[in-house]
Amino acid sequence: MRPFTFDIPTRVTFGAGAVESIGAAVAAEGAKALVVTGATFARRSGLINTIRSALEDAGVGVAVFDGVEPNPRAAAIDRGGDVARDVGADVILGLGGGSALDAAKAIAVAAADAMPIWEHVAYGRPRPAPITAALPVIQVPIVASTGSEVNDQAVLFNAEQRVKAPIRSPHMQARSAIIDPTLTFTVPPRFTAVGGMNIVSQMLESYLTSDEFVVTDRIAEGLMRGVFDSLPRALRRGEDLEARTNLSWSAVMAVTAATAGRASTAPLRSMAMPINAFYSVDHGFAVSALWPSFMRYSLNQRRRLPAVARFKRYALLGRQIFGVHETDDEVAAEMTSYRFANWLRNMNMPTSLTQLDIAGIDTAALAQQAVDVWGNGRKLPSGLTVEDIEHIYEGAMRPD
Repeated sequence: MRPFTFDIPTRVTFGAGAVESIGAAVAAEGAKALVVTGATFARRSGLINTIRSALEDAGVGVAVFDGVEPNPRAAAIDRGGDVARDVGADVILGLGGGSALDAAKAIAVAAADAMPIWEHVAYGRPRPAPITAALPVIQVPIVASTGSEVNDQAVLFNAEQRVKAPIRSPHMQARSAIIDPTLTFTVPPRFTAVGGMNIVSQMLESYLTSDEFVVTDRIAEGLMRGVFDSLPRALRRGEDLEARTNLSWSAVMAVTAATAGRASTAPLRSMAMPINAFYSVDHGFAVSALWPSFMRYSLNQRRRLPAVARFKRYALLGRQIFGVHETDDEVAAEMTSYRFANWLRNMNMPTSLTQLDIAGIDTAALAQQAVDVWGNGRKLPSGLTVEDIEHIYEGAMRPD
């Protein structure tokens, strides 16, 4: 454990029926809302009309920007900022999955400073433009996944450069998050599974690449067990309220309490982002496809890469979560990696890049982008070099 600051300024309203409070929450922040969402689900489900009516009943004017695609593009963020200024929006409402919620935070910045959003990205420049202001943001997730509704960052895609890179600022933190598990009832099984994998992966990456911190360890283990129990139930019956509630709250806890005191270096996220950028693969699928290869490579390179190959951490995970009873840490670590990969298979998640239907993967270019965006141009904070990352990609390209 290392000293840390634990600060979650977002006010969370949680539970079945929480969406009914949206009018009051938005009205407390502004008189004209720009609803930022994707082009399909919110309209097809009728949710956008429900939200519009609730806001108008609360005396809030409404405009809609539904130009958000998976992997939110910097150009779309700039358009959204223009729309927000044109309609006189003074509050941004994010409605959707992680891409819509990230886009909402970024559009809040673009609307406030009228600067191309990519100017705030550190990639390719020594000093990105600082984020000094943003419109207030309210978030309404419809997928239990990355916890974007309660964090202060967004990952953007520059289509011209084919680069995904983050921006982060306290100004982007949502004032309020309305988390209603019933809104996740109609999420297709494929994306329910991706969301559950994202919840687990964020905790797992932190858990395996950090030193022991008993309190946070027990929180993370309990949450992971809860996801392992609830996700199959949600996949079998989308309207299982208890399972959906567990997943939605786990998504919040996974990026807050379950990572407190961690010194995580997030190598999986760093390696998955270039795949999203080059091949338009959903982030969750890319992360899932890399996990087995990452685990194998890390454990095989244990003496050279202690930051990502802690046998004792893998062994503890296996004993606490996966029913591993082997007393030898090295053997227990190997068993844990196999059992996690098997869990991914059971959730119909990919365990190799060959399952993502992409060809001609340029591992050198992907690895270089990973260290350029998330490291120092030579290696990641975890110690993984360009060559290490290439080996992990190549391992993930073998049929599972």
